[in-house]
Amino acid sequence: MYREVRPIDPPSPIKHARRTTVYGATPQADASAHAPDPSSSVSDAPDERYEMFYGTGDYDIPRPSRPDAPRPTKAIFSDQTLYNWKQSSRDRYVREFMRLDGCGDANQMLCLGCSDPDKRPGYRCRECKGGLLFCKECCVQRHLENPLHRIEAWDGSRFLKTCLKALGLRVQFGHPPGEYCANPEQGRKGFVVLHDNAIHQVAVDFLWPRL
Repeated sequence: MYREVRPIDPPSPIKHARRTTVYGATPQADASAHAPDPSSSVSDAPDERYEMFYGTGDYDIPRPSRPDAPRPTKAIFSDQTLYNWKQSSRDRYVREFMRLDGCGDANQMLCLGCSDPDKRPGYRCRECKGGLLFCKECCVQRHLENPLHRIEAWDGSRFLKTCLKALGLRVQFGHPPGEYCANPEQGRKGFVVLHDNAIHQVAVDFLWPRL
């Protein structure tokens, strides 16, 4: 059997450098001297494994540096109208929102419904316009036909959520708003109405006897 060793340059520079280091010469120089003996077994062959390291060693391939992109020194607004509003009117709008979170222009000393000096106004409706403050009795009277409005109570520093049921409003079935049956039958305590603005607990009365 005729055998001939032909050296082949490895495509990888790392393999090429390792091969030069192991044999002490270039692969083309005396490659036949390092050819494996045909009579030797596979177990006697030297271990030709190699390890590749990234970021360390003498065989790192330099990477071209990329120039940093210039950062904009000033923000560019696509909507000039919104930018003008921000510069001239933003703070004024924020102050108005904060004022409306409180009592606003409402009179905290006199109820606008009954003008009774003994009844301090402390209730407002989120659905009705104006944001005016009324006493408990006037607030209930104004919502006989709107029992599903959202009510807030002023505690001296902020508004808290409440409901017309807590203020004493009862809805009488079978009678016009404001009229009550002489012998009503109270509905269940957990009567709940699902509305598009909230979930309301409503105190209801039925006719007696029922038809």
